[in-house]
Amino acid sequence: MAKAVASYKLNRYRHTVLLVLYLLLSWPISKAHGQYAVPRFSRLSTEDGLSQTTITSIAQDTTGFMWFGTWDGLNRYDGYTFTVFRPSPHDSTSISNNSIRAIFVDSRGRVWVGTDHGLNLYHPDKEIFTRIFHTPDEPGSLSSDAIRCIYEDAKKRIWIGTRGGGINCLDNDSLRFSSFISTKKGNTIPLENFVYCLETDRSQDGNSLLAGTDGGLYRLNISSGNYSQVNLPSLRISSAVMAIAYESDSVLWIATWDQGLIRWNQKKNTCRQFLFNPADPGSLPSNLVTTLVFTPSRELWIGTRGGGLAIWQPGRNKFQRLVNDPGNISSLSDNSISSAFVSHDGTVWIGTQIGGINKYNIRQRFFKLYRNEPGNPNSLSSNIVTSVWQDAKGNLWIGTRESGLNKLNLRTNAFVRFKAYSSPAEGLSSNAITSFWQNPSSPEILWIGTDGGGLNQMNLTSGKFRIFRREINNPSSLSNNYVYSITGDKYGRIWIGTWGGPGSGGLDLFIPSTGKFINFPHRDKDSSTISSNAVMKVLCDSKNTLWVGTKGGGLNKILLYSPERIRKTPGTIRIYTHDENNPHSLSSNDVYAIYEDAEGVIWVGTGEGLNRYDQENDEFVRFTLQNGLPSNVVYGILDDRQGNLWVSTANGIARIDKTGDIRVYDKNDGLQENTFYPGAYFKSASGELYFGGTGGLTYFYPDSITAEQQYPRVIITSVQVFNRKGVRQSENFLSEKSGTSRYREITLSPSDFMVTIEFAALEYVSPNKITYQYQLKGLSDEWIQTSASNRRATFTNLKPGDYQLSIALSGAPETEEHGATLMIHVLPPFYNTWIFRLVIILIITGLITWLFINRISALRREKAQIARKAEEDLFEERNQLRTLIDNMPDLIFIKDRESRFIVANKKLARIMGNRTPEELVGKTDFIYYPSRLANKFYQDEQQLMLTGTPIINQIEPGLDEEGKPAWISVTKVPLKNSKGEIVGLVGIGRDITQQKLSEEKLIAQAHHLQEVNVLLEERQEEVRQQAEELQAQADHLTQVNKELEKLNATKDKLFSLIAHDLKNPFHAISGFATMLSRNFSQMKEREKLEIIDLMNLSAETAYNLLENLLQWARAQTNRIRFEPERLNLEEVTHETFEFLSTTAHKKRIELLTENLDLHVIADRNMLSTILRNLISNAIKFTPEKGKVTVSASEKDGKIEVSVTDNGIGMTEQVKNKLFQLEELHTSPGTSGETGTGLGLIVCKEFVERQGGTIRVESEPMKGSRFIFTLPKADI
Repeated sequence: MAKAVASYKLNRYRHTVLLVLYLLLSWPISKAHGQYAVPRFSRLSTEDGLSQTTITSIAQDTTGFMWFGTWDGLNRYDGYTFTVFRPSPHDSTSISNNSIRAIFVDSRGRVWVGTDHGLNLYHPDKEIFTRIFHTPDEPGSLSSDAIRCIYEDAKKRIWIGTRGGGINCLDNDSLRFSSFISTKKGNTIPLENFVYCLETDRSQDGNSLLAGTDGGLYRLNISSGNYSQVNLPSLRISSAVMAIAYESDSVLWIATWDQGLIRWNQKKNTCRQFLFNPADPGSLPSNLVTTLVFTPSRELWIGTRGGGLAIWQPGRNKFQRLVNDPGNISSLSDNSISSAFVSHDGTVWIGTQIGGINKYNIRQRFFKLYRNEPGNPNSLSSNIVTSVWQDAKGNLWIGTRESGLNKLNLRTNAFVRFKAYSSPAEGLSSNAITSFWQNPSSPEILWIGTDGGGLNQMNLTSGKFRIFRREINNPSSLSNNYVYSITGDKYGRIWIGTWGGPGSGGLDLFIPSTGKFINFPHRDKDSSTISSNAVMKVLCDSKNTLWVGTKGGGLNKILLYSPERIRKTPGTIRIYTHDENNPHSLSSNDVYAIYEDAEGVIWVGTGEGLNRYDQENDEFVRFTLQNGLPSNVVYGILDDRQGNLWVSTANGIARIDKTGDIRVYDKNDGLQENTFYPGAYFKSASGELYFGGTGGLTYFYPDSITAEQQYPRVIITSVQVFNRKGVRQSENFLSEKSGTSRYREITLSPSDFMVTIEFAALEYVSPNKITYQYQLKGLSDEWIQTSASNRRATFTNLKPGDYQLSIALSGAPETEEHGATLMIHVLPPFYNTWIFRLVIILIITGLITWLFINRISALRREKAQIARKAEEDLFEERNQLRTLIDNMPDLIFIKDRESRFIVANKKLARIMGNRTPEELVGKTDFIYYPSRLANKFYQDEQQLMLTGTPIINQIEPGLDEEGKPAWISVTKVPLKNSKGEIVGLVGIGRDITQQKLSEEKLIAQAHHLQEVNVLLEERQEEVRQQAEELQAQADHLTQVNKELEKLNATKDKLFSLIAHDLKNPFHAISGFATMLSRNFSQMKEREKLEIIDLMNLSAETAYNLLENLLQWARAQTNRIRFEPERLNLEEVTHETFEFLSTTAHKKRIELLTENLDLHVIADRNMLSTILRNLISNAIKFTPEKGKVTVSASEKDGKIEVSVTDNGIGMTEQVKNKLFQLEELHTSPGTSGETGTGLGLIVCKEFVERQGGTIRVESEPMKGSRFIFTLPKADI
């Protein structure tokens, strides 16, 4: 499991998500289900570092610190320790007075502190204050030094309420004030000048303030500066108004001194007064109301003088009272409330008159309780809950340690108690209830286990009990009266675990049909029995496997026998015990809980941790304190609908999610106590979980606790530096760059021996559960783990240098938002300073410099020689290349993407007007050619660079060296860079003007002959003989021309095929030859033979291609000899098989013949060529292990020869392209073989030359059959 899981991951939730989600979802449940939860408080007093126990005001700054005002100084709290600010007589930057009356954090994050003598503005970077006092006769000064409240309105104006000085409005920039004071009436200061609270009047236009004063509720018109008393309908407020708070934009609550609490609906102009009524416990607890606070869920908490706290419950139309209980340290510490505040995390802080601070953890709302209320029979009979069960009708059954059985009707919220009496016939056999079980097929029966009273069968319909106890002389009775666990199997049998010893107890089986028990005790040295008679827990899982947990004997897994097979043992028993040498064994032999989760996984709670059973490997995975459990003693196990596991322990409840992350909840989160009871756990059909312990029954819906995880910010709270004598240094080490945070950067001198940095996460729900980690980069990359009780990092004797201290929460994201960072600069002693070292280095350098001068000079000379040689070689290579290009008779050039010349040879430069090649660089054709012609060149070149298609032998108009028009045959190809991108083009051109002139001359001669022919026709009679001769000559010339065209086409086709198809095998032969040449000595014999075979294959491919090309070319020119003779078809076929046997063998293709003992009249060479091409094609397109068959038959006086394969076949489209020179088709073979498609053309011509025909039959994936005919030979 990850290291982060080993520490408890802090679980802090955004208070709005927590409160709103919870109260919206669980408030209706709380009303209908269970007792109304009584908040439990934790206390902070002078023992915790608080300066004084009268808490006058509370606030939280933007960093997260809590601030508390007392009558003896200002307190800042980080969740662990208090920092106290008091006035210092000789320090004008200290706070102005001990008596703190108001603390306020404005929208800018500034902390304002009002005292009995002056207003103070706190500066967190230096932890000092700016004092602001009333100065008589000075305009713009504070009207009174006695500050009572501070408020900020929606326009960011700061308002100060004073005692006797009215209201002041602060100018944020100048820190000057505008005062609003009611005029004196004689020598009496008007009561409205004694201001306790301020709030914007939302019923007005935002230009009025509501002020709670000694004289009641007043409205201040900011524009006019006039006060007017607020008169409520049918109610006049004559007493002091201590606090005002808006429930909504139109509903205002008013706390008064002596007139109770008033709810005023300003929109409807109605009000309701709440007063203390001694006869009504749901009334306001006191008429002296001191403070009001709304939680984020809009729940109103009311503080009173002498009456404690009240929580308004609108659904019940009453108040819940919270008062001090001297016997309960979780109750309020004092009944006189002086202040209240809700912090960012939803924690409610209550300040009291003499009892210090009370803190309420909002997570208590998630966990609900059933407890004993003394004197209330409609409550739990005892707080020690030992077992819990919900029956088929939804009633909850709760067993206690010594106070009997409780039945709770969840619909009516009514308890019924069952007690044991002296006469067993009257009911329950014992008040110590240990366990429950109910057979789903018998919902009217509830089985109840007791501690010493045996087994009880309760009829839920009649309410009567049947008792089963041990009968000494009856072996078919219960083996022991201490029944700790009950379960049932699929056969309807009931299994009972009893707490026994030698000679009694162990595992009992009750058969309802007979009413008899069968005891299966432990027997020493008998592995077929259970491991111990002290059975703590029994569970029959979904596979009908019985699990038996014992005290000291480990865990028993029993594969149950069917009822007819049971004799001396209940089934096949497998015992699991703890093995110190096996980390995958059971963690302890004391088993308290067994549970099967929704996925069928068995979980075992022991005295040394939680165990998950790995059925596949028949072993256990442990979860202990090291993994984050609050205790190794596990008493209960349940799972929720999300797959999380909830575990009750001897020190709280742990939630384990599917990733192994563990979250811990304890008494401060609302649990009954931290200690739970073995076996007291149950999950209802609705998914609600129940855990019983020493303080009652805790129940909750797990889904309501799931909320967004929020990590608090870590703050450095203190830095202390000590010298080698242990004397603490002053804070001169603080950097002036610290900014708004006091501790961002420190500088230590060489004499500073030790530095201690203290830190805290500003979290107030469960601060003691937080674990921290820190790392000092520059010293070590290791993260050091530490607990909440040791929130400090100490470093001694740091070496000079720069260090970065990073502090974070264990398991939290390592971000600046959550962590804290401190830069530490350690200055070196003088002999380690850079100046000292520089002097030493200069001296040493001066002594040894002369040793290197000669060597450096030599190296420089050598380097210069090498550079000159390299330049000369490069120049020579470039010069040779340039000479070659410049002396070629063709035009050579290179252009960029914009068709600008980059390189040109001298031939091209001369054509462009006797220029030099350098003059053409950067120029385009538009400079040297007419725009129409230059534009055509440009468009062609841009198209080439766009498509990558070269221009081959394109005839273009141009100029010769004399500037005369000329015809140029141009070839242009794309120029690519190393990434394959086209960056330009390379061109070569040749002057073909003379060729073009010759063609034009021939055309002119043809025109002339046509004119002569006309004349000859006119004189036909005279020169007929001459015309006939000329016609004969013309026919001869035409025939010669056709032959020349045919020869030229044959030449082009032949050259094209050679260029495209011969280069591949020759490249392969060349590549393999190079590989053999370079690596011959390192290659293995097998690798050499493989390469030689590949070279041979490439050579055969080239040979076959050349053979086909030559045969075809001869046929086209009628230069192939045709010598027909009488041939044996089988003989010629086998000769061809031998020639192609190597190729067929490589693909493991079988060559077969059928009925070839026939004779034909054919040319031997042509027939061999036909068979070789058809059989090699069949091999090419037949997969490995295929067959190629040559057969023959006589048909219509001719011999019909067939070459058949079982290869891939072909489509109709492909068949139509075969035997056509203009549709020359080729496809790769089944092993990637290549070809030209020319072989079938040769076959067709050779067959037709011998008077035969050739055709093909084929379908895709069904093979092909080529059939040709030959003349039959006479016998």
